[in-house]
Amino acid sequence: MSSARQLWAGIDWSTTHHDLAVISPTEPVLQLRVPHTTDGLTQLIDALAGVHRMWRRIPIGIETNDGLLVTFLRQHGARIVPIPPQQAHAHRTRHGNPGRKSDRGDAVLLAHVVATAPCRPAPDITPAVRAIRTAVRAQRRTSHNARLHTSQLRAHLTTYFPAVAVAWPGRSALQRPAPRLILRIAPSPAAARRLTVRRLERLLERSGRVRGVAGEAVRLHEVFHAPALHEHAEVTAASAAITGALLDQIATALDAGDRLQQHTNRLFDSHPHAPIYTSFPGLGPHLAPRLLGELGDDLTRFATARALRAYAGAAPLTWASGSHTRIRHRRHTNTILAETGHLWAYASLRASPGARALYDQRKAAGDRHAAALRRVYSRFLGQLHHCLAHQITYDEHAAWYGRDSDAS
Repeated sequence: MSSARQLWAGIDWSTTHHDLAVISPTEPVLQLRVPHTTDGLTQLIDALAGVHRMWRRIPIGIETNDGLLVTFLRQHGARIVPIPPQQAHAHRTRHGNPGRKSDRGDAVLLAHVVATAPCRPAPDITPAVRAIRTAVRAQRRTSHNARLHTSQLRAHLTTYFPAVAVAWPGRSALQRPAPRLILRIAPSPAAARRLTVRRLERLLERSGRVRGVAGEAVRLHEVFHAPALHEHAEVTAASAAITGALLDQIATALDAGDRLQQHTNRLFDSHPHAPIYTSFPGLGPHLAPRLLGELGDDLTRFATARALRAYAGAAPLTWASGSHTRIRHRRHTNTILAETGHLWAYASLRASPGARALYDQRKAAGDRHAAALRRVYSRFLGQLHHCLAHQITYDEHAAWYGRDSDAS
């Protein structure tokens, strides 16, 4: 029998069943389909154990890093290798007809990907970080849903109530309490024109606005009474009903996001690495849990700061061919980390003199805004790697002006 080092496995998972394939350098060793039940997964483990007594050393390729199947395999000590779906699709042309697909064939394909392509085993993430990551990603999806419904509402209002675009021109302005409350009371041009200045003041105060209430009420009153095009009354009434439904969707998404954010903060505050993350300038209750959830708490996962920067998309890529050399930033990376890094670097410009000095230096050297922020993000990741490795909190002077500041 082949040794465990010469065996590779792949699992094509689904909601009802899973296909397992084990291959050796010369031939397939095992192909099996099991149902997505406790008995079925136990049968899968027994099949792997029957292939080799040291089956836990066999790398198992699978197109996910979460879920009950992965948890079950981890609990039994399996060596999970997550494979991005794009990578599996790219290898499909090497192992058969790219237009042909089957669950059984995909399991064999994933085993071949593990055997031939450089794949990194899944990191050892604790349940605490998995809980944080799950809550953070759910909260991020609700935020995206709120922005999507806000864009839909703005596009819908332009068809019959164009004054709203003048009253609240910002892209996300309709998410604020005041516009949503006023549109609840007056979802049509006729209803908006019936609002007096005093009524608008009361609505603004009711929404929580404190400053500039009188001036804002006068401005809105003038906008609502300005000449504008109008739809038929029947069409306007139907459009107003749609506006109410979209406002309900926005409110639901925002409320769900707030609840998930509170739950995420409770999980994050109880983690031992939380004080290190929150000691960095620009990392508040929204960004710090995102960073911890995506990076994990395995201190051996990234041996060097360079490895951490590459994973987070902050290390540049060099393309060289003959006499031509081009350096560009990584586009194919963890999108959550890339988004978090941009926001973190931007938020730190006011809180960290060192970050601001580096940003200004890169801008003076010709970098654009996003490129300069990536430089700041890259430096922060090096400092974060140092702080986590030594279990110390961030210090502004040591990070930017200390003896080891360049090495970070």
